[in-house]
Amino acid sequence: LLPFLGLAVAALAVRAIGLTTGFELWVDEMVYAELGASVARGELPNLPDGPFFLHPPGFFVIEGLVIRIFGLGGSDVDLVYALRWVSAVAGSLTVGVVFLLVRRSSGRVAAVAAAAVLVFEPFVLRNNSRVFLETTAVLPVLVGLLLAGVGMEIDEVGAPRRRLLTLAAAGVAMGAGILTKD
Repeated sequence: LLPFLGLAVAALAVRAIGLTTGFELWVDEMVYAELGASVARGELPNLPDGPFFLHPPGFFVIEGLVIRIFGLGGSDVDLVYALRWVSAVAGSLTVGVVFLLVRRSSGRVAAVAAAAVLVFEPFVLRNNSRVFLETTAVLPVLVGLLLAGVGMEIDEVGAPRRRLLTLAAAGVAMGAGILTKD
């Protein structure tokens, strides 16, 4: 647990650099923030011209919950900068989950190397510090893979219920990923 937390905190520190002071805003960020705000108001994800069905609603539901829980508001730009933290936190947790996955299959040294790549890799950092769908979709899929691996190792005879629940949780996690990005 300690290496997981240490890597996740290190990843968040790297992702936090310039998170709310970056000068560029992507069109998708503005649109996705607006969709999250519509969900926070209790609506289906929609834009001024009607409902938005290009992507599944999972990401916008997450945004809507964050907006409601933390009382986010202000201008569209303020909302984008605030919602970037959602991706930064999800990306940081992804680094920790990748460490756990790789450690299970290849050992501690390979796990630290894989996590270190994810902490600093520029394309990953770009996705993890913008209001994009990918980061919040990848995290539950990776959690699902980790749970599936754990579930497959549980003795079917000794703990069938625990195995079934773990594998069911893996399926739910992977389904959450699909609900977030098709």
